[in-house]
Amino acid sequence: MIEQTSNEQIAATYINKALHFLGNESFELRLINPSNGAKGQYAIYSQGRQRDIDTLSTGEHNLVAFLYFMQKMNLYTNAKHLMVIFDDPMNSNDETTQYLMYSYIQNYIYNFRLSV
Repeated sequence: MIEQTSNEQIAATYINKALHFLGNESFELRLINPSNGAKGQYAIYSQGRQRDIDTLSTGEHNLVAFLYFMQKMNLYTNAKHLMVIFDDPMNSNDETTQYLMYSYIQNYIYNFRLSV
């Protein structure tokens, strides 16, 4: 359970760093411990206050989901054969974010090739 919590915090840290790198400082993810004891839940914070997830745009939702997926992909760096299909045109994101998302994918592929 400690390892799972650690991995969940690593995911939040990774996503927050990536959001900052992409120039998005309007919100961050924080790992929370809800009263129902569920694990792996995050809250959106903006300027130190919790923000309702419904206030995020579709592009922001997509970006967080993409970054979470890319963080999880880092677990597969030792895989000899890996197929990933992106079936999302990402047109709900602005051009800069699309470019940076493609850059993340290219960087992952480059690092994956180096590790195999």
